[in-house]
Amino acid sequence: MRAEFVAIDVETATSDQSTICQIGAAFFAGGELVDTYSSLVDPGCEVGYVQQQVHGLDNQKLAGAPKWGEVGKVLLDRCRDLVVASHSMFDRNAVSKANANAGLEPLASPWLNTINVVRRAWPDRYEKGSCGLKVLADHFGIEFQHHDALEDAIATGRILAKAIRDTGLGPHDWIARCNQPIRPKVRIRKPAMTW
Repeated sequence: MRAEFVAIDVETATSDQSTICQIGAAFFAGGELVDTYSSLVDPGCEVGYVQQQVHGLDNQKLAGAPKWGEVGKVLLDRCRDLVVASHSMFDRNAVSKANANAGLEPLASPWLNTINVVRRAWPDRYEKGSCGLKVLADHFGIEFQHHDALEDAIATGRILAKAIRDTGLGPHDWIARCNQPIRPKVRIRKPAMTW
C-alpha cells in the first residue's frame, strides 16, 4: 500500500538545528503505519550536555553513523510526493538547514505542523491548551518512548491519522485547513430589508 503521508522527527546534537544526530520517519496509509525509516547521524560536532540529557545520545553512540549528506538523500527519495508532518516547525527547519549545509536540495514536499492540526481538529480541548507531543499521546492512549526520533515520528503520525479519521479531512485537505483560522467565522446572510 502506497503511503499517503510521512511523519518526521529529528533529534539534534546542539542548539543549532542543522546538527541532526537522529532521524525517524513513519509512513502511513489508510490510517495505519506501513513503513519506517530511522538512522543515527554523525552531526560533525560534539553532542551538547543538555541535548544528551534530553535524548540520551552522545558521540560514542553516534560513532560510525553516516553523515547527513547520505541520510538526507535517502529522506529526499523516500518522501518525494508525500505530505510531510512534524510536531512543530522545529523538524522542518532542522531538515532544511541540514540539507542546505550538505549541499542537498530542499525537501519540497508540502509540510503539516500537527500542532496546527490538533488545534483545529479538537478546538474545544486544544485551541488554547497544551499541545505537547507527550500530552497528546497520553490523551489519545498512544504509547511511545519520548525523544527517540522514530518513536516521536510514529506518535506524530498516529495523531494525524486520528485527526483524519475524526474529521474526514485527508492530508492535503489539512494543508488547506491549517491556513484557516482555528474556528472559521461563518457568515450569516441577513435577509434583505423589505419596507
